[in-house]
Amino acid sequence: MRVGRRTLMRAAVAATATGALPRLSWADAGAPTYLSAAKLMSGAYALIGLSDTARVRFALPLPGRGHAAAAHPTQPLAVAFARRPGTFALVIDCVSGGVRATLTAPPGRHFYGHGAFDAEGALLLTAENDFERGVGRVGVWSVEEDFRRIDEFSSGGVGPHEVVVDRGSGRLIAANGGIQTHPESGRAKLNLPTMRPNIAYLDASTGEILDVIEPSAALRKNSLRHLAARGDGLIAVAREDLSNMVTGRILVIEDELAVANEISEIVMEMGHSVIGNAPTKEDALEIVEQVEPDLILSDIQLANGGSGITAVCEILRTYPMPPVIYITG
Repeated sequence: MRVGRRTLMRAAVAATATGALPRLSWADAGAPTYLSAAKLMSGAYALIGLSDTARVRFALPLPGRGHAAAAHPTQPLAVAFARRPGTFALVIDCVSGGVRATLTAPPGRHFYGHGAFDAEGALLLTAENDFERGVGRVGVWSVEEDFRRIDEFSSGGVGPHEVVVDRGSGRLIAANGGIQTHPESGRAKLNLPTMRPNIAYLDASTGEILDVIEPSAALRKNSLRHLAARGDGLIAVAREDLSNMVTGRILVIEDELAVANEISEIVMEMGHSVIGNAPTKEDALEIVEQVEPDLILSDIQLANGGSGITAVCEILRTYPMPPVIYITG
């Protein structure tokens, strides 16, 4: 039987109006088992979809360094989050690679690099830092309203590194690491002596705090970071033991800005503070006049014939001798 053009048009309109057209699913995106943020060999950043045997299903570009991604429960949508203290998140169509929406953390906030969809896939819930007040927040974004931010509520603690939804109960679970940070201090940990990590159970719809579980006093220097929920109430928690961390004030003497920033980032990830990046001897002397360092990390050769060794010798003539580590390429 020959089908006329009018018949086909009526069928198409009817299918669209009644929702009968098939919706794309994760199978259309290669059915990835895992999502991961990555830095490619080229130096570019990407969101990677991996199979259960670690085969790459897709690699989609990111504008900056990502940390993790949240997968929609049914649609092939992933929300890739910037690494802390980043403020962007991209909603990516994992079939086409197109960006469906760009999320920006409100003023005074940054993302922690993680988020989760509620059980129905109607809401996106994001782990955030209210860094001026030093408290954790959960942002609420409406999927059907093109990811418009509609609400927020307390994470039940400080430093909610990751949030997940328990598919069995529908509850939101937050791993509050207990660590206070502030963008002006980079990734330095600001409250190690008083940190109080916890696991908080929250109502994903209302934000009501249903339960809070704290480690024993002997384990309170363990920052709770990553979560996995099996769906039957059992969860696994990954932690970072900070009980032996000793913090110090570090002076970096390095004339190449990119290298100085990389050194500073490593130092702050270890929990120390960087009192300054000095590209010249004069800059280094000016910094130590204000703050005495506990350790100096210095390049040997500086720009315009300068010497890191000379800079350090000048410092040591005036100030008590801090340890010095020389760095050279």
